Amino acid sequence: MEKDPDIKMPRRSTTTKKSEVGTRRKMPKTLEELESRKVIECRCSPVSVFTTINSLTKEKKIEVDKMEFSSMKAIQDWKIDRRLFLALAKAYNTITSKLELVVGDIDVTTDKIGLALGLPSIGKSFSEEEDWTSEQKRLVAPFKSVTNPWLQEVLHSRECNVSTSKGRDYFRRAFTMFIISSFLAPTSSAVTSPKHLRAIVDVENITRYNWARFVHDELMKGVQKFKEKNTLNIDGCLYVLMIIYYHKDTFGDKENYMGPPPPWIAYWDKEKLAKKLTQESSKQRRTICFIYFIMLIRFFFLKN
Repeated sequence: MEKDPDIKMPRRSTTTKKSEVGTRRKMPKTLEELESRKVIECRCSPVSVFTTINSLTKEKKIEVDKMEFSSMKAIQDWKIDRRLFLALAKAYNTITSKLELVVGDIDVTTDKIGLALGLPSIGKSFSEEEDWTSEQKRLVAPFKSVTNPWLQEVLHSRECNVSTSKGRDYFRRAFTMFIISSFLAPTSSAVTSPKHLRAIVDVENITRYNWARFVHDELMKGVQKFKEKNTLNIDGCLYVLMIIYYHKDTFGDKENYMGPPPPWIAYWDKEKLAKKLTQESSKQRRTICFIYFIMLIRFFFLKN
């Protein structure tokens, strides 16, 4: 249900709550410590997206469809596997934009990202700040350096009354920034990135822009920074790497594709993701056992 119209707008928050500090997991201090844990820190949160979208009113869900972001409603209440994301990040070659895996290389193209996430893979690039009008700068200013919890509150506030033109545009900007910062292009920062404001300048014509290219470029930069600077976090949508890998491994590539229609995330529900992850773990154990067996044989023949 919509919140009471008399409820005041949530206070603009640019920092995390003090009460959250004590419960936050202790971060590893070095890359070596991170490697020993075999996990990675990232802010890609399908659970947050699932919970937020499902808490919207019917009218606001319809507005999401009008924005042609309906594929985001297919994102599952699935807790990410950090070990898998770390493995995919390491396997992602940012020069060739390929996943280099034991089973073979997988191209990570804007076209595939569009098919996986149900986003446009053709269209214009977002305009840069120097090209914005003073009115456009004023409209995007409220969403600069704010937290995801603040955006979630705003989405349920009276400011986002989609029955009015002003409220509809405010909702579109808040929703787009939330989807970017929590899923499509999350960063290591606890607040929204100023560079992402360009995506909410023109909310009247959202599908005119190449969203798949945006996701691809932000992911590539995030993985590249992780590899070059030994950062403890990975920026970008690692979830899409998982979907592309799972989909290709299950249904083949374009030449011999026998799978369901896009968006691919609609096929990969919670149960299928869990089953595939179990299969991958079993496959990895068999590979390790095989390698160990080969090493034993080599050791035996060298000894004799």
